Amino acid sequence: MKKIISGAVGLALAAASLSLLAVSPATAAPTPCADGGACAVGDTGPGGGTVFYASATTFPCGATLAQTCNYLEAAGSEWVDTASLFPWSPSDPGLNVAALDDTVHLSDAGNAIGAGLQASNLIVADYGQGTTYAAGAARAFVNTSGTPQSDWYLPTALELMQLCKYANSQAQVADADACQPGTYRLGFSPANQNAVYWSSSEQNTGSAWFEYFDIGGIDVTAKAGGLGQNRVRPIRAGLGVASTIDDPAAASGSGTDAGALPNTGHDADVSGLWGTGALTLVIAGTLILRTARRRALARS
Repeated sequence: MKKIISGAVGLALAAASLSLLAVSPATAAPTPCADGGACAVGDTGPGGGTVFYASATTFPCGATLAQTCNYLEAAGSEWVDTASLFPWSPSDPGLNVAALDDTVHLSDAGNAIGAGLQASNLIVADYGQGTTYAAGAARAFVNTSGTPQSDWYLPTALELMQLCKYANSQAQVADADACQPGTYRLGFSPANQNAVYWSSSEQNTGSAWFEYFDIGGIDVTAKAGGLGQNRVRPIRAGLGVASTIDDPAAASGSGTDAGALPNTGHDADVSGLWGTGALTLVIAGTLILRTARRRALARS
């Protein structure tokens, strides 16, 4: 009789242990921004830089604005703000860039978030490749930390304004909110070292948009010459996708989300199998069977 009861207890525990596999499926840690996961302001991006702008909705981006993105990343430690200053144009006063929309207002399409790569490519197409002027230097940059990226560019006026807000620790609320002086972050040129940065937004043949990072404010100045020497900070745009960690099919690379997310390799991870509900089931089952065993032994 004792052997029968002991065997029943063992079988019941085995069944309860198997049941927790169904109750608590394997879970995976969210994919970090640097590996293609969802990105938030302050995250390290795929290019080893810092995410300074993150949008809840996607925006057009890429060389022809045919892609969609939801974050902007600024070049990191490889791009140090030194005494080097760049003209917007390699020639003085410069020429009007073909196919690049002249922007009179900050709200003009040529200033849009996501449009910087297209604008930078158009500038380089007219001025030629080189690292002695703003857009050329930004497009030639390739990061050495993170995954090497070659899609860095000179930001548009509106993109640059978001970077200025990040540099001043200003909360991201509305894109059109002006940059205001605040707690200045490390990694940007201090006020006494010409904290003025170029955008890729052209106003006309002789002038382009720039931003004061130390005091806030956006304006236009000559593309070259004495007033046309400013700083450059390359940025890039990307699309971070949130991990679907609650869907076992998505985690294993199958189901409706297959191909949308990288397989993180966690589908064989059983460290999360002992969920609270399953563990409670095992404990409760054990107590019930122990009680039954005591009663049976008392009768025998």
